[in-house]
Amino acid sequence: MSSIYIRSFEKLVDVFARVGDCLPQFGRYAERFRGNTELHHILVLFYEDILDIYLATYKFVNGHGTSLNSSAFGGYP
Repeated sequence: MSSIYIRSFEKLVDVFARVGDCLPQFGRYAERFRGNTELHHILVLFYEDILDIYLATYKFVNGHGTSLNSSAFGGYP
């Protein structure tokens, strides 16, 4: 059973790494379309989705009694 948790955690880390690789591009879009409030709203929605996934993952990991704690996620709850 623990190997399933390890593989799942590794996949989550991979997903977060890939999301992190995309974040600089979002910043460039925001800068390039500085005056476009509609695009800024769309970018905010993307960032909110990323944070929702991050928070759900954090709650899942901490809610299952694993030895992981907030330091595994940069100290954020």
